[in-house]
Amino acid sequence: MKRYLTPFIVVIVLLTACTQNPPVNTPELTLVSPSDLSLNYDDTEPVNIIFDSDMSWKASISYPETNTSQWLSLDNESGEAGRCEIKLRIAGHNDWSEDRSATITITTDNLGKTVTVGVVQYN
Repeated sequence: MKRYLTPFIVVIVLLTACTQNPPVNTPELTLVSPSDLSLNYDDTEPVNIIFDSDMSWKASISYPETNTSQWLSLDNESGEAGRCEIKLRIAGHNDWSEDRSATITITTDNLGKTVTVGVVQYN
């Protein structure tokens, strides 16, 4: 009996050791909207940034060093996985005479995407 049991145990061990590991999901963050947006100085309607994320996310605005005014606003700065939408709009009174830009950065734990927003001033 021992003679038959040893090869049987060896076969079982080999079969269980050769099972494949489940596939690892690679996190994704994909922009659906363009990565460059251009607004006119008098736009009052919000502009949507649409993206797909399979993880929770955060969004932030950064301005060039020459810009001390925060002239954009986001309707939400974080969310859960799925098809996501951030509405951005020109905030406050517009008294600038030069074109300006800002960068919206959307991040998950280990991924990031940027959207550049430019505003064209008076012609």
